[in-house]
Amino acid sequence: MNKKKITGILAVVLAASAIGFIPFLSQGNGNDEVEAEAKVTKEVPRVENVEKEEKTQLSKITKESLKTGEFAEFIAEQSESFSEQSNDPRLQETDYDEGFNYYLKTQEFQESMMKYDFDLRDSEDLKTDFENLGKMRAIIGHLQFVRTSHLGREGQAIEDTARYDQWEEADEEMKKAYEYSEQIIHDLDVALNHNGEGDTFDITHTLNGNKVSEIDSLFR
Repeated sequence: MNKKKITGILAVVLAASAIGFIPFLSQGNGNDEVEAEAKVTKEVPRVENVEKEEKTQLSKITKESLKTGEFAEFIAEQSESFSEQSNDPRLQETDYDEGFNYYLKTQEFQESMMKYDFDLRDSEDLKTDFENLGKMRAIIGHLQFVRTSHLGREGQAIEDTARYDQWEEADEEMKKAYEYSEQIIHDLDVALNHNGEGDTFDITHTLNGNKVSEIDSLFR
């Protein structure tokens, strides 16, 4: 994969994700009763916040729990999933377009992750591996935009399956980014569910892979 090209792609993606809107809220004047009620409402914890805190505690990943529970199961499921085509019906609408499959699979992975609240802070290596997965997803998403941008400069055709026959071919960078994603997940499955025993691609920090620099060097 061309290092300069990927570095440029990642810079564009990360810069775009950093752009946001800052909401400005105006504060009106009210009587003491309204202000008191607002104060009480503010001090009472919301139910959803309490539930989120409980979920965080249940899903917290520590060094002792890396190989047990939901996280290991999640990795095992994703390892199997990455070797299969997406079940999204839109893929069939594109006559199983290869690049669109990469795009859908990495989006599905992100959506699956968001159902949990895994805390990876106690494992720096695992955290780095997941950061690399996020970068690969960003690259694939950007390249799906690039191959459809001639049909809409603001991304209107990224998921427009009615015009899939006008999309450009998925390039090697897109394919390689997906392969890296698949390989990272596979190696994490070996690490967490097979005690590190089995064939690996040697590209995860979690297993001290000999080829981690192959991925890390792409983003320097």
